[in-house]
Amino acid sequence: MPEFLTSTPFLVVTAVVILLLLIAFVASRYHVAGANEALIVAGSRGAKVRDERGQVVASPGDKGVKVVVGGGTFVRPLLDRVGKLKLTARQISVQLTDAVTSQGIKVQVQGVATFKIGRDVESLRNAAERFLDAKPEQVDSIVKNVLEGSLRSIVGTLTIEELIRDRQKLLQQVQDAAKGDLATSGLQIDAFTIQSFSDESNYIELLGQQSVATVSRDARMAKASTDQEAAVREAQAQQIKINAGPGGSSGPGRGYAGGRAQADRAGAARGRAQGKGAAVDDGQAGRRGRASRDRTR
Repeated sequence: MPEFLTSTPFLVVTAVVILLLLIAFVASRYHVAGANEALIVAGSRGAKVRDERGQVVASPGDKGVKVVVGGGTFVRPLLDRVGKLKLTARQISVQLTDAVTSQGIKVQVQGVATFKIGRDVESLRNAAERFLDAKPEQVDSIVKNVLEGSLRSIVGTLTIEELIRDRQKLLQQVQDAAKGDLATSGLQIDAFTIQSFSDESNYIELLGQQSVATVSRDARMAKASTDQEAAVREAQAQQIKINAGPGGSSGPGRGYAGGRAQADRAGAARGRAQGKGAAVDDGQAGRRGRASRDRTR
């Protein structure tokens, strides 16, 4: 055996190389879950799931497929197989073109839903069982079918007026109806929004026109009532000014008394003028009589 194989420097270098290889191997087998993903380790048991606050939510004695969220785990070679589930929320379009209301009117409904895989252990295992190797489009299709089916059944129990005026009630009923079906697949709805309603018979448009006409009529009636009240107040103010009279006194009694006094004074003046005229006429007649007697003599 060559002497360099037994020399101390060679043994030291060999030990360092072996240690580095061992560390690299262990590091390659240790997997850490990202912030938006879960690790599914087939072949191992238990769970290591942390919630948004960093607290472990796994129950002790768990014998299910190993699930890791917010941490890392060692994957044994040849014994374990690791997979990843994306926990990122996704958005899909929900459309119904032939939903029928309780009135028998066909409507088109368009909405948007946001969903994600639940963060609890049971939801993660259900999702891993169904979607671990599935494409995102397959997951979207499942959620879309569930929501459209629930939406169709709920629309069939409501009138068009209820769909328009109580949209929040419709959204809540659809989410409650779809919740159980989605939970079996480890999915949950983050948000669901109805964007528009339409129908081929223009029933919704006629409802809008009727509402606009009602509002316009009420506005015209309110304006007419206001104008009438203003006219009444103006007439009352004019009457008060008339009753006040030229002297500034107010009240119908005083105005009447003033007018009567003026009439009495005018009548007295006319009487005095007539009396003076009669006296003049009598004097003139007497003088003419005396002149006639004198001529006769």
